[in-house]
Amino acid sequence: MSVGPQCGEVWLLDEASVLPGGMLALVVSGPLYNAARPRRMVVEVVTEALPAAGALLAPLPERLAQLGVAVIGEPMTVPVGWFPGDGEPIATLTADEIDAITDALRSLIGRLPWR
Repeated sequence: MSVGPQCGEVWLLDEASVLPGGMLALVVSGPLYNAARPRRMVVEVVTEALPAAGALLAPLPERLAQLGVAVIGEPMTVPVGWFPGDGEPIATLTADEIDAITDALRSLIGRLPWR
């Protein structure tokens, strides 16, 4: 049984954005980071219609194209309380898919102790 949002899950964060409908966020922090902090590191999932500020990090897998086109490389740390308490992730990336994104993120911002 997982405790809270886990690495590779895509969640809708209602509290994380002033935009109507909230923000889609991909969790990039892993078990070591998550165990030490009641927080999660996320990057934003963006669409062609609404590009976000920041460096484009990696495309989303083709099978998730309905969610967005890419994630951006400016992570933020959010409280676990920002995730719906009784909710489920909108999508989950496979290990290979999330590894490619976290590798790109590490090369962009340097090695961080979150995986």
